[in-house]
Amino acid sequence: MLKSERGQAVTETILVSWIVLLFLAATFQIFLVNESIHRSVTAVYQSLFTSGFETNGGGGSDCDGKVGLCRYRYARVDWTQTDFPETRVPVVPLFQTPSTPGVVFLHRQTGGTKQTVLSAGTYYPILDGTPPSP
Repeated sequence: MLKSERGQAVTETILVSWIVLLFLAATFQIFLVNESIHRSVTAVYQSLFTSGFETNGGGGSDCDGKVGLCRYRYARVDWTQTDFPETRVPVVPLFQTPSTPGVVFLHRQTGGTKQTVLSAGTYYPILDGTPPSP
């Protein structure tokens, strides 16, 4: 083996090592994003169904025995960073730049906080002829 061939082999080995390292870092970053999304959706739905249960009359709310009070309500959850720290996505150091912080938060693309809404309460009786109240 000539000296120039040994240098080429070292260069190729370093290049392949960087490609493998980049692939593993990208795979780990995708795992972190997936895990953060799963944890945040789980926490939001837990909060959403808890407030929906209370709106539907569970836990001794105003709806017990009073059908009119339970109509047309919504359970709504805002995905704020203080209420749901699960929306925090850590960034792998290989992908951090001076403009990219070490942590990115899940947010709406158009600005503001994400919201999830669940219809709760009872539907108005169809056969009694009364229109739904707003």
